[in-house]
Amino acid sequence: MRRTLNATALLPFYSDALGTSVIRGAEPVYFLWAGETYVIELKADDTLREGRVTDPAVHPCTPVFHSRDMQITLDRLLGGGAVLISRTETAFGEDAFVLDPDQQIVGIRQPVDGERSTGRSAVSPYNPGCAPLPDDLIGLRSILRPVADRPAMVEFYANVMGFKNLGEIHDRHLFDLGEGVHLELTSGGETQTPPQDRGEIGNQFIVRVEDHDTFNAAVKSAGVPFCNDSFRWNSADLSICVEPEGHIIGFEERFEPHEYGKPRDPFEEDLEAERRWSKSLGQHSRDNKDSFEVGYAATRYGAMHYTRKRGADSVKRPLICLHPSPYSGNYFRTFMQAFDGSRDVIALDHIGYGNSAKRDEPLSTPEHAMAIGDALDDMGFGVSRSGRVDVMGYHSGSTFAGELAILRADLVAKLAFVTYPYQGPEGRKQRLKEIADSTWLEDDLESLEGKWTTNISRRAEGVPLHRGVENLIEDLKGGANSWHGFHAVFTYAAEDRLPLIRQPILVINTDSMLTEPTSRANAFLKESDYRMLSHMKLGIYELHAEELAETIAAYLDEPLEPYVAYKP
Repeated sequence: MRRTLNATALLPFYSDALGTSVIRGAEPVYFLWAGETYVIELKADDTLREGRVTDPAVHPCTPVFHSRDMQITLDRLLGGGAVLISRTETAFGEDAFVLDPDQQIVGIRQPVDGERSTGRSAVSPYNPGCAPLPDDLIGLRSILRPVADRPAMVEFYANVMGFKNLGEIHDRHLFDLGEGVHLELTSGGETQTPPQDRGEIGNQFIVRVEDHDTFNAAVKSAGVPFCNDSFRWNSADLSICVEPEGHIIGFEERFEPHEYGKPRDPFEEDLEAERRWSKSLGQHSRDNKDSFEVGYAATRYGAMHYTRKRGADSVKRPLICLHPSPYSGNYFRTFMQAFDGSRDVIALDHIGYGNSAKRDEPLSTPEHAMAIGDALDDMGFGVSRSGRVDVMGYHSGSTFAGELAILRADLVAKLAFVTYPYQGPEGRKQRLKEIADSTWLEDDLESLEGKWTTNISRRAEGVPLHRGVENLIEDLKGGANSWHGFHAVFTYAAEDRLPLIRQPILVINTDSMLTEPTSRANAFLKESDYRMLSHMKLGIYELHAEELAETIAAYLDEPLEPYVAYKP
């Protein structure tokens, strides 16, 4: 964090000269992406202590950015108003320090042997929620902290703060702050009078912790004082403690992305941290055929939650599962376990449902389709990247799947509709009126009776109770807006859109209230592989999970014909 009197005036230096992209903000605070999961916060504040420390040998919190080409980076900084303080060769590489237009220090390092410094993790691809950094700039890679008593400060950061101790390297003591960023302790620093409030200090760094309250209690038990204790700000529970030499350090527990809700969408750095955590979790769980990964992908309407079961054959296209309203991707959990394990199976939570971002106003079917496309883009799919995907929809999920195939032929290779909720124009008008006239959530227990009946007491015979309870929970997560998905279906002229689908499509019809609507929808398709499985009735993704999985897997394994934009 950099505190200044005018954040807007300082912004061009960090966004244009340094090259870190603005991800959100307006005066008095801006956030810029600094690489990996790190952000720079520029905060306007008139409570700062007077004077600036302009000597990097004693400045207590200097951010050091790594560069692939020091001269290119320096030329851009100096052209943006920076003043060069020093430029020297060190055991770590070439280091340079400049003063920004607000007289605050920025460090630049061109490391020896690129990024292969001792203990440094490899640089990961840029956060897809942010614009990439300039080609010469790798990103924030060090926090330089000169200290007066290095052994004592090593003890503090290792045993009180619990940072990963990388030991003494060259003339510095290094700690790993995660994602390849180091805390570098050097000798020669100065102590200072502890601040009464974090707003007095121009520079500070804040780290993530898994459990704020537990970490806070542990730090207090070690006798560490605080200048700001346990407050909620910027989607985090945050504390600022004072280290033994009077300087400050913050720690925070970020909210889960799905907890943000409207009007605040999940932040880019939170989504990136969640993606990396999920990826790391998946690397340890692929050998378990029943293991699931969870994560979030960014869309134009907020974060979309997904559940992923990895397959053994990376060549096969993943299957994307789109759930019926008002449930979530969890609806397919038994089906995902029954799949043959050869390909990835990914169940998404539509916007407004499950653990995805919530909305006050309903999305249309095309908007749902584009959000799904955004999520798949964010997860790295597409013809120009890791390849196309196959998509399966059930009930309202089939409507979204069909529209996605029309809008995003670059993403969708094959389709599967497991029933389709087609209603003609008059039927849609009637259903919309029924939606408008119904309100299920009231301030009493009785209002839950209908959902309890649907999911628990009248669930299909043979569906386990625990799955009924899980479906009830997912049903309730939509809250008073659980009708949004139905609104999308009944404001969608499927008869005009279905003929536009050009991908190969499997249509599975079952013995249900959608038998006739599915048959009518199939008639609008240019061509399809239509199968009437009348022995399947209710609870098909529980009671017939294996047969459905085998049927769909066999269809997806058939050779893919070349995509034809227009068929007669």
